[in-house]
Order: sequence, then C-alpha cells, then structure tokens
Amino acid sequence: METVHGKYEQRNMTQVATGQARVPVKLELQHAAKRVLSTTAACFVTGVERTETDIHVKGKVVTRVIFIDEFDGYNSEDRTDEFVERFAPKNIATLSSVSALAAIVQSSTIKTAKSDGDLITTVTTEHTINIGVNGLMQSEITFVQALKGDVETATQETSIHTWGQSFNDRFEIGETFSLDQNVDGIMGVELSAHIKDIAVADGKFTIKGIAVACVSEVRSTESGQSMSNTFHDFDFTKTFNKKDINLDDQIFGMVNVSNVAMKIENKTQPELVIEAEITFTGHSMVRHEIKTVSDAFSCGHVLDFAHATALNTVLLPQSNITADVEGNMTMPENSPYIAKVLWSSAPTIGTLNVKAVEDKVVVEGVLTSQIVYQCEEQNSHSHTIQVPFAVNVKVDGVRPEYNISAFVNPLSCNVKARRGKELLVDARIGVNVSGNTTSDVRLVSNVTLGAEKMRDDYAITIHVAAAGETLWDIAKRVSISTAEIVRQNPTTERGIAEGDRIFIYNRQK
Repeated sequence: METVHGKYEQRNMTQVATGQARVPVKLELQHAAKRVLSTTAACFVTGVERTETDIHVKGKVVTRVIFIDEFDGYNSEDRTDEFVERFAPKNIATLSSVSALAAIVQSSTIKTAKSDGDLITTVTTEHTINIGVNGLMQSEITFVQALKGDVETATQETSIHTWGQSFNDRFEIGETFSLDQNVDGIMGVELSAHIKDIAVADGKFTIKGIAVACVSEVRSTESGQSMSNTFHDFDFTKTFNKKDINLDDQIFGMVNVSNVAMKIENKTQPELVIEAEITFTGHSMVRHEIKTVSDAFSCGHVLDFAHATALNTVLLPQSNITADVEGNMTMPENSPYIAKVLWSSAPTIGTLNVKAVEDKVVVEGVLTSQIVYQCEEQNSHSHTIQVPFAVNVKVDGVRPEYNISAFVNPLSCNVKARRGKELLVDARIGVNVSGNTTSDVRLVSNVTLGAEKMRDDYAITIHVAAAGETLWDIAKRVSISTAEIVRQNPTTERGIAEGDRIFIYNRQK
C-alpha cells in the first residue's frame, strides 16, 4: 500500500503581547506664552522589527501645545518624540508575521516653567501609550490525499479557511481646500481616516475611504483674534498589488494616519494644501480546497489510522459604517460661564467594550476632546470633555460566540455652548467591525497496514442489508472489494435497499 500525502500551511491569529510605553515630553517654546490653553498628542507606529528573541515596536508622538503668546495672540507649537518598546514573547519562533497598533490613552498633568519675565517658556508632560502586538502563528498540516494498492478508499472534498498574509502598507493622500479671506493663519491640522469598503480581485485589493481634516484657524475680528475649527471631508482610493491574493480571499483591516504636512498657497483665494501618509494594517483570509481520504479498508489487513486536527476559521465580511455621537455635558461647578467655544481638538476614543449579539455588534466607548472656550470676561480657558457612546453595527451572521474585532476612528467633533454651563457635543466616528469563529476539522494524517485479517473459510456468506447501508459499508464489513460484490450480485449496482440479501461466494482474504 502506498500513501500519498498533501499538506498546507495553517496560520492562526493570536495576540502576542500588550504593554505600555511612557514618553516624557519637554517642549521649549520658541515663543513665550502667557498661558497654556491645551495640549494634544497623536501617536504613530513607524515600524516593527523582529529578531529571534524579541520584537521592537518603534513609533513617534507628536505633541501640540496651544497657548496665548506674549502679544495676546493664539499660537501653537509642535514637538515630535520617538519611542521604542521591546517585547519578548515565548512563542516568537512560531510566528510567521507580527503587526502592532498603538494609541495614546492618557497624558499626565501639564507642568510649565516660567522665565524671569513671568512668561512660560517650557512645557513638560508625559504620554502613556497602549501597545498591542498581534501575530500569525504558523504550522503545517499534513493529510492523506490518496491510497494506492490493495485498499479501497472513501474521499471527501473539504474547505478549510485559514489566515493568509499580514499587511502593513503605507501610501500618500492629499487635498487642497480654499480658505476664507479673513483667516490670519493655521494653528494646525489634525487628520482622521476611515475605511468605507474593501474590494478583492485576483492579484490585488482596493480600499476606499474617507479622510476628515480638522483645521484650527485663527481669524481677525473687531475685538482681536479668535480661534475656530473647520472640517473638510475628502474621499481616497488605494489599490495594492499582491500576487498571492485571490478573488475568493477575504481581507479586513484599518487605516491610521502616519504623517500630516500642510502648506498655505497665497493666491487670489488662499488655499490650504494637506498631504498625509496613511498606513493600512490588516490581514487576509484564504480558502484551501483539499481532497482527503475520509475512510479506507484493506481486504487482507487491518488499517491503522492517525488523525490531525485543523482549525477552520469562518470570517464574516468586514462591516464599515460612520455614526454620530451626541451628548450634553455640564461644566464643573466652579468653572466660569461660557460665552462661546473657540476650538475643540480632534477627538480620541478610549475604554472600548465590544459585544456580539444576533446579527449585530454593540460597540461602546468614550469620546474625549480638548476644548478652548471664552468666558463672559473674555478670558480663554480649556477643558477636557468626555462623551460615552454606544453604536449598533449590523453584521449579518454574527452570533454571541464569535470573536469580534472593532476599530473606531474619530472623525470630527463640534462643541457648542448652551446656557452658560452646558455643552452640546456633536461628533462623527468611523467604525470597522469584523467577526470570526473557529471549528475543528478532523483529517486523516496517516494510514499504515496493521495485523493480517483472519481467514473466513465459509463457502457462502449471506449479508442482509440494514437501513441506510451502502455498498461501501457492506464491502468494508465483509472485507471484499465493492467491485467483487457487484460482480457476484449485479443488482447491487442499481442500489441497495433495506432487507436485500447479498451473497458472497468463496470469499478470499
């Protein structure tokens, strides 16, 4: 007997490690400040390096300080700090690829240092960054594809889905917007991006998304300078050529903004040019169509079977939506009455809770934004607002036992004052949700010849077919080939019914 084996690579998604990095920031202001109004921070992963023993996640933090300068004007300054966080997972040798995501979850209390002229020249803070590292754990599954020789086999077609490739690709987007004539300057641009659709074709896949730019503008008014936010939306499309991608593959992932650059072109109508680098982080799911031996028997020997367990992962198509987040906030008791909100930072999302129910996923979180407002005495102040939210995402086929991945990208945030102590918050978020579940598939991994079967010396054996019994079942029971049964009982070729008498003449080993 000859055994013909087949094999395929199985990859399972696993969380490799989680950790925190603390990045201290000391910003020496180029322009002295009378008062610091707010700080914001954005975190980007710039690379993941892997050695035989550990994983290094590299990134950078861009800290922006918004302040009133010594000339009573609104101003801002940025500083970029790099960080490296090391992980040493025990299972690193089994990982075929790794990817990392990082997000700032909190900043410590701002500390300032003043010069002799009672102006602020230094701002220090510390950012705490949550980092998660995911990986694909690779193994090889071997199965029996065919048996040759004195043996009969039953085969079956089996579909097994497993994780394929990891993606961490960067691309550039850009857009130009017209500015109002009374805009004195731009204090900064914060860009968010969200996937709306992923289309797969042979050798490539295309993502379509939306980017939202939050532009912090300084305008001239009769009473002096004033801050304000404007939001600009634009769509983007990017096609990735990947030779190993097939039409039947499924792809899910998310986009993060890696870098943002801006410039103002002074024309008849001033224009703001925004250029950004986007990182797409995701994975593919591939389907293996395999033909395997499900059962076999030999007329002369007992067969010994060995089995392997494969994981079949069912991935639901990624659901991509945008949702509105609204809330009413009450200012602290000792805060001044608000005349108007001047500016709000691009929001961040924290404290995510994701739960699957029948055909939908509930995503809960907290939206946080920094605002600068003006009180009735014309003084400027800052405050941190937090709005809890819950979003229902329709995902056909999802059930409570599914593993759920949810990515939430804050896109815009408008905050308005109401009755002095109340704030109305109107924000927009992008939500990407995918779900998967796994099941065990038992495959025959090897077949060997065992002990020789005992000889049956009866000249004739009569077998009475039981309900549902097939020609294969009878042949295996009496250790004679299906072809020999048909030769001796020609009517069995048309089928077997319960109670049929099958005659076996001079059966040999």
